[in-house]
This record gives sequence, C-alpha cells and structure tokens, in this order.
Amino acid sequence: MVSLLNQDRFNKTVTLFGLSSDEKPSATILHGTAVVPIKNGSIFYEMDTSDLFIFDEDNSDWIKQG
Repeated sequence: MVSLLNQDRFNKTVTLFGLSSDEKPSATILHGTAVVPIKNGSIFYEMDTSDLFIFDEDNSDWIKQG
C-alpha cells in the first residue's frame, strides 16, 4: 500500500512511501477524500529496498536515484 507522508504546498510535490511491489502512481493518489496530483520532483521511497525515485512529470515516469 502506498502512503502519502508529506505534501509540499509550495512546490506542489508529494513524498510517498511503499514497497517495491507496489505500483507507483503516475497521475494522482487518493489521500483520505482528496485526490492529490503527482507533480514533477515528487519522491517515492521503497521501504523494503531503500531505493529512492523522483517523478519526471514530462514522461510520467519514476527515475531511480543513485
């Protein structure tokens, strides 16, 4: 299950946590009753692998860092 940890209201980015087996969202994520867009520079941290991904909004792709 993907969880939203933080939503940066200035940069409009989100920080997400999940497992490597979780599907990384590429457009929006549901947080409570709000639909939150995934914006350029958003972060996805895989808890089981410690891999970090940053979202490329132009290509709708998560890019692994490191």
